[in-house]
Amino acid sequence: RVVETAGRTASTYLDDWWTPKAWFVALAYESDRKDNLARQQWQAAEAVVRERLRADPQDEILRVNLAITLAKLGRAAEARADFEVVEAAWREQLTPIRARRLARFHAAAGDATRAVAWLRQCVNRPTFLDENETPRTLELDPWWDGIRRSDEFQSLLANPPPPPVPIDEGESAGDQPGAKAAPEKSIAVLPFVQLNPEGDSTAFADGIHLDVILALSKIRDLKVISRASVLPYRDPAQRRLRTIAEALGVAAVLEGTVRRSGSQLRVTAELIDARTDRHLWAESYDKELKDVFAIQTELAVAIVKELKATLLPQEKNLLERRPTANLRAYELYVAARERSTTLHEENTPRASWEAVVRQLEQAVAEDPDFAAAHAQLALTHARIYTNPRLDQSPARKEQARQAVAAAERLARDAPETLLAAAYFAHACDYDYARAGGLFAAAIERAPGDSEALALFSLNHRRLGHFGEAVDTLAKAMALDPASAALRWPSYQHALFYLRRYADAAAGGERQIALLPVLARNSAFVRHTAIARFEVDSDRNRLF
Repeated sequence: RVVETAGRTASTYLDDWWTPKAWFVALAYESDRKDNLARQQWQAAEAVVRERLRADPQDEILRVNLAITLAKLGRAAEARADFEVVEAAWREQLTPIRARRLARFHAAAGDATRAVAWLRQCVNRPTFLDENETPRTLELDPWWDGIRRSDEFQSLLANPPPPPVPIDEGESAGDQPGAKAAPEKSIAVLPFVQLNPEGDSTAFADGIHLDVILALSKIRDLKVISRASVLPYRDPAQRRLRTIAEALGVAAVLEGTVRRSGSQLRVTAELIDARTDRHLWAESYDKELKDVFAIQTELAVAIVKELKATLLPQEKNLLERRPTANLRAYELYVAARERSTTLHEENTPRASWEAVVRQLEQAVAEDPDFAAAHAQLALTHARIYTNPRLDQSPARKEQARQAVAAAERLARDAPETLLAAAYFAHACDYDYARAGGLFAAAIERAPGDSEALALFSLNHRRLGHFGEAVDTLAKAMALDPASAALRWPSYQHALFYLRRYADAAAGGERQIALLPVLARNSAFVRHTAIARFEVDSDRNRLF
């Protein structure tokens, strides 16, 4: 009844492209020993998976899920040949979630030895399945009912994996990652104020602000706060620089104005040591509109000089690249990026995503050589494709692939291109090893890109590199403090995988107190409770 009710209220969560809701209903009936009803649901699941395979016959997850479904129906032999093809391919690029899927087939087929062998691969990555399973929760998972009494499964429960080699935690376990004294070479670029607005000059000022942040994020020797975390300070009348600097963990703050009049552009900027309110530097730039990128480069170089940061030759080359000579294409690109910051994969309607796609398509139509716009278009298509509520069709995946190819043809080594290619490999092709190399290359060229760091952390998790996932996500949250409510659950998951239960519990409890929105995140609260239970075994406190 719970699954059916959840299916009515959140059907796409329980019925994504790969996993039909009938699976969960069948498991519920099996647990209740209603075998005939369970069989009907497995048959319904078979029909759904076969229909989706006709749309994408090469989808390996669907092929494995069909094999699992047939095994549940007592027809494992019918599926074994194709399953073993995928099993052999996944063995070469094994991830925790793949090992779990393979184990499910063997468990459904009644082969405890092979099922537990794959489960041990999960344990030794080191992780215990993909949804934060521990030996205690694994014991309750209905997927393993068919092999639960086997000696192999009981041995697995009795001999959980040893704790992994401790990593250099860097951060205090219970604290917000990045909550340290501000480094000297750190800056928050506050939203630029637009003066005497004409038409879309507000969006233009936002575009300059975004590009200055992106330029500075390419400099390894600087800590630069993300745009998302400075947007709450848009109103200059409400700014208290010292308070802002303390909240964001920076030493310096940049304020600026933009005035656009016809073909003329004036940008002013002032750099302030927010700890002392001391003015470090100020400058005005008066140029023609077509020279907007030169202003951004000069401004970034001046900031680096005043903060006494090191600017490497390759970083200077990236700063001097002009993304496009077409101002109309640039404005469309900026508007699309600005709009995309308000979108969330979980609950944004498809029409809002399609509006971003249209703007980016218009941008590349205006300038087919605009590599950054192609890269952003690829990211947008990929995010739409990975959301079961939006569009997981092969056609959408192909649109993302073509946009990546266009960006690579124009600027293969640009950080924007590398990030788009990495996300596509990770989220669309499930080639986590290749994605990892691309993420690393993107961050090498833009070490202050908080979005790239957060995605790289997810890639580390998929590869079982949970120590690296913790470190990378801590860096992302230090650069984007406003993302704590979004990122902390993933950070906690990685601690959970590492058996750092005390850290996961203390950090989770502290974040729930600091961020009430996390108290409404049922998964986060549940994992915090389970982590605490792993520490003190207090069953009453758990419930």
